[in-house]
Amino acid sequence: TNIPTPRRYSGIVSNNGRIYVMGGINNSFVATNIVEEYDPTLNTWRTMTTMPVTLQGFVAASEGQDVYALGGTTTTDMTTGTILNTVYKFTPGIGATGLWSTKVASTSFPAKVDMGGCAIDGTIFFNTGRFYSDGSAQTSSDGYVVSANTTTTLAEANFSLARFGAGSACYRPLPSDPNPTDPPAILLVGGSTLANTIQSPSSILPSNRYDVYQTAASNTVNSGPLLPVSLFFPAIEISYQLRRAYIFGGASAINVGTNSVYRIDITNPLAGPWTTLTTSMPVTRYGHKAIILSR
Repeated sequence: TNIPTPRRYSGIVSNNGRIYVMGGINNSFVATNIVEEYDPTLNTWRTMTTMPVTLQGFVAASEGQDVYALGGTTTTDMTTGTILNTVYKFTPGIGATGLWSTKVASTSFPAKVDMGGCAIDGTIFFNTGRFYSDGSAQTSSDGYVVSANTTTTLAEANFSLARFGAGSACYRPLPSDPNPTDPPAILLVGGSTLANTIQSPSSILPSNRYDVYQTAASNTVNSGPLLPVSLFFPAIEISYQLRRAYIFGGASAINVGTNSVYRIDITNPLAGPWTTLTTSMPVTRYGHKAIILSR
């Protein structure tokens, strides 16, 4: 079933077996605050309570019964609407269509758009992205502790290459998984290294860099084997049963989406090699997300 509202650069996350698509840029090329929920069991969509602001290019993460949005910008021009230390929390289970609330973190976030990020054990990590004033690509990483409403006291390791629009996924094994003792990690792949303040970008320089950030084990970022191609805004997600990461689509040049799928074994996440699947996505796309329901 098609999503009711086409868009790009939205926040997409799963929570309690449902998928939430929040904000982004619509077909009129303006930021939106629309929230839609997909029930994969019934194959149906419904409209939820709108976000408190129009927002795009932000980090969305699921933690417990709530969904969080941080960073991003309220406009298509980053210099006029980038969010700083405001955190938006959505609780789908309150009321008929969910409830949004606004929190001001006790410490400031960097003013960035199109960061990578996801949640591991109560901390929402956000990394790389581009700075609001000049669109310059960044390497920095930080974490927001949900229970404390503040950033972490740890100096998170920087990534090896400044970029924005990278695909990111959290590897967070559960006790019920085949490999429950694997250390949690953030996988970051692709992205653009070219400064740009417009959304959608007026120019990009895609990267084929692949980094693994082992958060709890060592607080280190290490580079793995390069992707076979350079990609901007691909999607990435984990198969815990197969112990592999999969990359879907991404743009090879400005407004040139791809439909290829790549995979890498993460028994040793830095070893590789990458494999190109013979099966491709039905539609070329970028600026999208891949979602796993069990997390």
